[in-house]
Amino acid sequence: MTERDRPLVVVGVDGSTSATQAARWAAAAMSDRRPRLRLLHVSDRPVPHWLCDLVTELGPDTEVSQVPLRDGRGEGPAPPQSTEAGIRAATALADAATDADLAVVGSYGAGGGVQVGSTALALLDLVTCPVAVVRGSRREDPPPEHGPVVVGFDGSESSAAAREIGARLAGGASAPLFVAHTWSDVGADARRGLYRQLDTWDALADEARTMVDEAVETVRGRHPGLTVKPHVVGDTPLRDLLDAAATARMVVVGQRGARPASITRLGSTSRGLVEFAPCPVVVVPPGRCP
Repeated sequence: MTERDRPLVVVGVDGSTSATQAARWAAAAMSDRRPRLRLLHVSDRPVPHWLCDLVTELGPDTEVSQVPLRDGRGEGPAPPQSTEAGIRAATALADAATDADLAVVGSYGAGGGVQVGSTALALLDLVTCPVAVVRGSRREDPPPEHGPVVVGFDGSESSAAAREIGARLAGGASAPLFVAHTWSDVGADARRGLYRQLDTWDALADEARTMVDEAVETVRGRHPGLTVKPHVVGDTPLRDLLDAAATARMVVVGQRGARPASITRLGSTSRGLVEFAPCPVVVVPPGRCP
C-alpha cells in the first residue's frame, strides 16, 4: 500500500476520557488500511504530557497539530469550557480535516455535562468528510467492540455513500453489515395533510424489501466475503436505528442535501442518533460518492 492509498483520519482531542477513546477507536477503525492519524489539540497552553503519551501509544503514524483557542478576531481566548470554545474548536478541526477521509470526535468534551459536546454538534455542520462521533452506552464507557455495523439506507445518494463507507468499516472490523430501511404507510399531500395508506400496505412493504435486497447485492458484489444482511421494518428511521444501535458496533447514516447556511445541516435522524445512540455514529455529508 502506497502512502497515497492510506486514509487520513483527523481526531479532536482535549484530554477527556471520551476524546482519548475516540482516538483509540479511530486508530482501530481503519487498521486494515494503516491510517495516518492527525491529533488536533485546540489550546493556548503548551503541548501537554497526556498528548505525548497518547501519540506514543498510537504509534509512529500519529502526528500532533496544536492550534490556539482564540476568538474570531484573534483578540483573546474563549472560556475553555464554553459552547463558544466548542464551536471554535470545531472550526479548527474542520479546517484541519479539509483533506481527510474521516474526522473523529468524542461525544463528551472535557468540561461538558451535556449529552453531546458542542464541538461534536458544530463539527457535523462544518466538515465535508464523514464524521464519527464516538461514544459508549454511558459517559465513561468505551465504544462497543462487537456487533454489526448498521447502515441506514433509503435509496438516496447520501445513503448509498453511507452504505459503501459502512461496508469498508465493517470489512476492516471483520463485522457483519446490516442494511437497514424503514417504510411507513403514512402519506402526505396538500389537500389532506398526513393520511394512512392502508390500501397500499403490502405494496409498500414489497417495494422496501426489493430496494434493500438490491442494495445488499450491490455490497456483496463490491465486497466479496463480507456478511451483509437486509433489515426492513415498518417504523420511523430514528426509532428503528436506535433499537438497532443497542447491539451494534456502530451506526452509519447519510445526510440529506445541503440547506441554507443559516440552518443547521444535521437532520433530525442524524442528530437523534448522535445524541442518544449507545455506540459510535458515522455521519456522511451530502455529495460523497459511493
